[in-house]
Amino acid sequence: MAFVRRRIRVLGPSAAATAHVSDLDELLRLIDRRITTGGSSVEPIDEQEGLLSAYEQMKKYCLHVTNELTKHHSADENEPPDSIAMTAGLGKAALAKIGDVGNALHLLGSSCGGYGFFEEEMEYYKKALKLKELSVSGKIENSVSASDTLHCMGFSLDNAGRSDEALDCYNQALEIRLECLGDNDLRVAETLHNKGALLCETEQSDEAM
Repeated sequence: MAFVRRRIRVLGPSAAATAHVSDLDELLRLIDRRITTGGSSVEPIDEQEGLLSAYEQMKKYCLHVTNELTKHHSADENEPPDSIAMTAGLGKAALAKIGDVGNALHLLGSSCGGYGFFEEEMEYYKKALKLKELSVSGKIENSVSASDTLHCMGFSLDNAGRSDEALDCYNQALEIRLECLGDNDLRVAETLHNKGALLCETEQSDEAM
């Protein structure tokens, strides 16, 4: 835990999360190699429990950074601040750091999704989105970063068969991207493509076109 805390202090939340994910990927590769080559003498390892525990540690200290900045002290240390008022009076540097924590949680969520942990993935994305909204004082329409999280949420919800929720996320992401990036940005095209594919899957091809 002390290592995770120091890594966040030195690298910042987003870079620390990237390094953490990379370390976990490499660790799982080593475990898999050992199991494959070690024969029956290798002690069984609960990879899922270990992986989720490692992510929880990173999440805990990321949220600690935000809670310290906003002087938010909740009975549940795993929850970010839930009010825009808590960011009142914070300078640009502090708000940017809150956004960086949001990026870190987004990265952790994306990695969880890559390992098939859908519920955990969505939990991280939701917390990331809340922090990204706080970092722009509630003006989420100005946050391209928030649109990235909404787009990823839409993609994961679509894959899970939750079409209505996925479409809502895509619509929110598209609105922000169009406002911030204009019609010709590739990220706008990406969201339009995914939304169109989803509409076709749900037999709304006229709207998709």
